[in-house]
Amino acid sequence: TFTDDEGTTHTWGATVPTIITGTFQALTLMDMGLPASQIMGTYGERGTDGSNINGVFASSGTWGQTNGNHGDHANAEHERDLHFLSDPTPEEKALLSQMIDVSPECSGTNVYCSAFNATILDINGWPDLIIAGPLFASVVNDEVRAMAAQRGIPVIILSDQNTAKTEWKTFIDLAERFEDLAKALGADVEAHTDLDKQKFCAKAAEFREISREASQRGVRALAGYIPFGSADPATGNINGMLQPPDRNPALMMLEELGMGIIHLNTRQGSYYEYMYPAWGGVTMPATSTIMSSGATPVAYTPDFFLYEPRGALDFTSDSFAAAWPHPAVVAKQYAYYPITTLHYSWRHATDILDVVGAKLRTAAKLDPAQVPQPSTAPPALQHKSQPSPTVP
Repeated sequence: TFTDDEGTTHTWGATVPTIITGTFQALTLMDMGLPASQIMGTYGERGTDGSNINGVFASSGTWGQTNGNHGDHANAEHERDLHFLSDPTPEEKALLSQMIDVSPECSGTNVYCSAFNATILDINGWPDLIIAGPLFASVVNDEVRAMAAQRGIPVIILSDQNTAKTEWKTFIDLAERFEDLAKALGADVEAHTDLDKQKFCAKAAEFREISREASQRGVRALAGYIPFGSADPATGNINGMLQPPDRNPALMMLEELGMGIIHLNTRQGSYYEYMYPAWGGVTMPATSTIMSSGATPVAYTPDFFLYEPRGALDFTSDSFAAAWPHPAVVAKQYAYYPITTLHYSWRHATDILDVVGAKLRTAAKLDPAQVPQPSTAPPALQHKSQPSPTVP
C-alpha cells in the first residue's frame, strides 16, 4: 500500500509491480534503488526543458516565446554537468530506450511535453501502477485516469505541496517521499541510498561553510528564468520570470543551507515575479540595480544569478554578456538551479550543491559601497511552511 499526496491509500497485489511514470521521476526512483525492469514506460520529455541533449534545442519555449537568441545551441556542446543535471546520463539513456515511450509526439523535443498516448498501452499492455507528479501531475489527464480506473490500476499522485495545499515542500521533503514510494514498490532503498546520503551530508556541510563566507562578503543571489524571449529593441532591457526562493524546492534547500537569495516584491500566490510588460511587469536593465515590478517598486541588487535550465544556454553565452552586461553576468557569477525537472534524489541534491557551491565559493560583492549586514552561522537544514504557488 501507499498513501499519496491527495490522501488516497492505494493497494495492489503484485509483489514486483510495474509502473508508468514521468522520465525524471523514473530516474529518481532508480536512484532510490528501484530496478529499471519495474519501470515499464515513461511519459513527458526525456531531456530537460531548455537542454540541447541529442543535438535538439527548442527555439520556441513553453509559452511560445523565442529562445536561442544568443547562439546556435542545437549544435553547441551538451554540458550536462553545468546546466542540465537532470538530463539522463548515457547509461540512463540506454535504460530509457528499453522502456515504452507514451509521449512519442514530444518526448524528444527538450521542451515541456504533456502528451500521454494511452493507445500505446492498449497495444503494449498496461502497468500495475501509474505514478503522476509532482508539479505536472495533470499530464496524466482525466481520460487516462478513467481508463486506468476501468482496469483497476491505481494512479498515485505526488505533489510539491502538502495535502491541504498550504505548505510548499522542500527538496528534502520530496526526496523522502520518493524514498517512501520506492520502498512501497519493493526497492531495497537503504542499500542503494546509504552512500548517496553520506555524500549529501558531507556536501551540505561544505555548502554551509561556503554560504557563510559568501554571506560575510555580502553576496546576494537572484533566481529565475532569464532571459525570457528577446530583448527590448529600444532599450536593450530583457524580460525575465524571477523566482521567489520560498516556492521552489531546490532554492529552499540552498537557502536552508545559508545561501543569501533575494525574496521578491510579489504577491504571495505567484510562482514568479513577471519582469515582462505583456504580463504586467517591467523589463530588467543591465545595471547592478534592477527595480521590481511590484505596485511599490523596490531595488534588487544581485551579485550572483541562479538561472533556470530553460534560459541557460542564452544566459551563459558570451553573446548575452555583451548584449546585457550586468556586472554579475560579465563576471560569470552565476550557477544553475533546477525548476522544470522533477529529479528529487539524494544524488541529484549533491550534484546541485556541488555546482552552485563551486561558483558561490569565489563570488565577490560587486558594489563595495554596500556594507554587508552582520551574519551568523546558517541555520540547520529544516522544513518550512510556505504559501502554495500558482504555477503558470
